[in-house]
Amino acid sequence: MKNKYLLSVVETSRQYNVGRDYLYGLIRSGNSDLPYLRIRGHVKINAPLFEAWLDEKSRMRAEL
Repeated sequence: MKNKYLLSVVETSRQYNVGRDYLYGLIRSGNSDLPYLRIRGHVKINAPLFEAWLDEKSRMRAEL
C-alpha cells in the first residue's frame, strides 16, 4: 500500500493492528487526544501524528 498522509479508520486499523471498534470508540468519546479530523462527515486519521501518538502511549506504557 502506498504511504498515505490521511487514513480512514479501517485503513488505520489494518496498518497499525489497532481494533477498528476501539478507534471508533475513542473518536466517539471526544476525550481522546487521537489525531483525527472530519472531512465532509468522513473521519480521517493523520498517519504521522498517529504514529507519534502511539510512540507517546508506548513511552508512557499506557493501557489502550
